[in-house]
Amino acid sequence: MPRSREDFREYLCDYFMPRWVQHGQEENGAFLYFLHHDWSPGDNPDRRLRVQARQIWSCRKTGQNEAAERGFAYLLDRFHDEKHGGFFLTVTPDGEPLDRSKELYEHAFVLLACAAMNTSQSKEVALEVIECLERRLMDGTHGGFFEGGSESWEPRLGPRRQNPHMHLLEALLAWAEADPKGQWGDRAQAMLDLFYNHFYDVQRDILREHFTEDWKPAPGDPGEVVEPGHHFEWVFLLEEYARLFDQAQWCDATCGLWDWGRAHGRDPNGGVYNECRRDGSPTNRRKRVWPQTEFLRAVGIRYRDSLESRWHEEVESHLDWLRAHYCAEIFPGWKEELDENNTIITQEQRATTVYHIVAAFLVLMDAV
Repeated sequence: MPRSREDFREYLCDYFMPRWVQHGQEENGAFLYFLHHDWSPGDNPDRRLRVQARQIWSCRKTGQNEAAERGFAYLLDRFHDEKHGGFFLTVTPDGEPLDRSKELYEHAFVLLACAAMNTSQSKEVALEVIECLERRLMDGTHGGFFEGGSESWEPRLGPRRQNPHMHLLEALLAWAEADPKGQWGDRAQAMLDLFYNHFYDVQRDILREHFTEDWKPAPGDPGEVVEPGHHFEWVFLLEEYARLFDQAQWCDATCGLWDWGRAHGRDPNGGVYNECRRDGSPTNRRKRVWPQTEFLRAVGIRYRDSLESRWHEEVESHLDWLRAHYCAEIFPGWKEELDENNTIITQEQRATTVYHIVAAFLVLMDAV
């Protein structure tokens, strides 16, 4: 497993991402979702907007610029809705629209991909996307955005989640850095207001996941769900906001989410649980790889900001655990999920996981 800055750069830029481009990107620029552990294609009956946008970002961030450009061209050519604006959720392998609905979550990643491309064309696309979101999905009564809408952007009313708003904040922060003169900071502040007003339970230091349409905690089991991986993602985002806008680092919310996630979200046998309840008890003891990499990114931020040796030791320990459980000895791609006994239970690599791995390793490049 990489250890030094050069190790991380070499792994991401010379090994990991080139293989995903070689085996997971088609000649037309489309990215596949599933690959087997031997890098052969899995069952990919559609092409997904989420995958396309995340892989564009991952390629651009690791210097796979030709692949990013081909992917961005395919995004505009096949996913873009010329009539109503925005992007279709899925297309067929031949590039024809399949699911024509418009989703907030996926459009947040289109914004993120556009920020990574950082060209005049990608800025135009980003401005179109944010205009569609603000004009068609923004909830003027309760705040935030609806989860998605129809092909023509008719909003889908009903339950709400924090998750799409978290990734919208991520994309807005990326644009605030790429385009400091834009209005991205004000939009990011609106997402932060949602976090403090609705998502973050300051009494328990937990992140609520599911809500009613008017941002009340969802009734029943959905209102009890806590995802430790999202705790660690918000640690990174709160620190990014502080870095970009010259605010104090490790605020009370950052520390609260970090402490709760470490205390309740981690399995004594290693790794981060998929889900817990608000009382801290695990409800889904499986361990997908993305909560592990988000913990790695958060502890990397902790070390970067403090330079305390204990956090460096935790980085090293978690890297070793990832190597032992998610990667084969020859260090090919990453396996997807463990059961509660730390046994691999999936037979494919998922392209959506690539974004999490790249994001964590980029932070470690700055930290170590």
